[in-house]
Amino acid sequence: MKLNLKHNGIALSCKGSDWSISFSELSLQVDRAIQDINRNLSTSNSSPLLTISMSRTARPIVYLLAALTSRRPIAVFSSDWTSHETNARLDLLGPTISLDAHAWPANATPSIGNGRIHPDTALILFTSGSTGVPKAVELSRSNIESNTTAVIESLKFDRTYEQHLFLDLSYSFGLLGQLIPALELGVTTHLYSKVLNLRNDLTLKNLNGMISGVPSQLRLMAEISNGPQSSITQIVSAGAHLPINLRENLRRQFPAARITSNYGQTEASPRILSIGSEDQDFWSGVTGRPVAGIQVRISNSSELEVRGPQIMLGYLADKFATEEKIAEGYLRTGDLASINSNGSVTIEGRIDDQINIAGERIGPAEIESVICNLLQISECLVFPIVEKLSDGSFSSEPVLALALLESTKVPSPEVLRKLLASKLSKKKIPRDIYLASSLPISANGKRQRLGLDVSSLGWKKI
Repeated sequence: MKLNLKHNGIALSCKGSDWSISFSELSLQVDRAIQDINRNLSTSNSSPLLTISMSRTARPIVYLLAALTSRRPIAVFSSDWTSHETNARLDLLGPTISLDAHAWPANATPSIGNGRIHPDTALILFTSGSTGVPKAVELSRSNIESNTTAVIESLKFDRTYEQHLFLDLSYSFGLLGQLIPALELGVTTHLYSKVLNLRNDLTLKNLNGMISGVPSQLRLMAEISNGPQSSITQIVSAGAHLPINLRENLRRQFPAARITSNYGQTEASPRILSIGSEDQDFWSGVTGRPVAGIQVRISNSSELEVRGPQIMLGYLADKFATEEKIAEGYLRTGDLASINSNGSVTIEGRIDDQINIAGERIGPAEIESVICNLLQISECLVFPIVEKLSDGSFSSEPVLALALLESTKVPSPEVLRKLLASKLSKKKIPRDIYLASSLPISANGKRQRLGLDVSSLGWKKI
């Protein structure tokens, strides 16, 4: 891990808190942390696996950088996880040493066992667990460096001098996609606990440079913007599809900003695709173009497969899952996609999100795109309602949830269905329509579709 020491400017600050740290002081603290780690682990016969719980404070960031710099393998947790979520991930790792406490444990020499982790592992991050039990993703130093190079190039990161980061640092988008490149380039990073704080604590006129977040966060920023803001020069979106009308709204509200749509996965360190608003394909709604080092292909089943130096070493101690995910050097993303004649890739939905209606597999993302364009809204959610039939078989139908501002005019269900009938086949038209206060997303900004219980969410059926 390389820190930029060309100036004594601010490296990190936390909005709403009273701390900040310069690049020179950060370097000194990292050096001290390395000495602390080496001193306390000097009697260990192996390199124990370290863990750190990331929060928007200086200490966990310092110790993470120390572990990466001294080539000590480290696993990253979120301070927002419950004890159940944390323990589920600890169970995947085996014996570890936590760097969260200020005092080292009495016996800080657990062995991780010969061959339990890959010898090149530098960092372990966790998948979101949206499809079941989370997996521990092993990333090498080479993975991280390749991603950093690709991100700096695709985001034109060297053109900015400060960024505002609203993302959880335990996830790859926030940590590897935004924080690490900024520290390497000497870009100041302002950390925020919640984008909602913008409503009360400051106005967007106080923000300069780059802002990054998932589409739902960017939608809120556009909504609370009181007229066009020219001080923001870059907007980075990832974690979910960036709808065309949200792209257009962001352009109106932030006319000086270069807007980028990005796509990636933890298993790819994470950046796979990126496209900026100066590219004509950006305005057609494509997801992005392959970043430096990444090769893409579409399988016979329309799944996006990618390979390159950013692809993970594998899942910790799970050879079977690794071989299922990576074949012939290509990472199977689990996403349906298409590639146009210009080489731009469009993600069309998750394979496991598809709704099976009368034997036909339907992708919710296609339906959502049509609805958003018709209603001129930035996001909605289509998900399946599964019912058991009298013969013991199961049937599923699409259902729509809309999260709208109070001022948004919603056509009646009958009118909306007629509008959709001109764009979609009958099977794709939602059976029920609900108004929701908010749409369910996971901690890293991904939409949640499966297993939703409408009755417990308090949504109003219209």
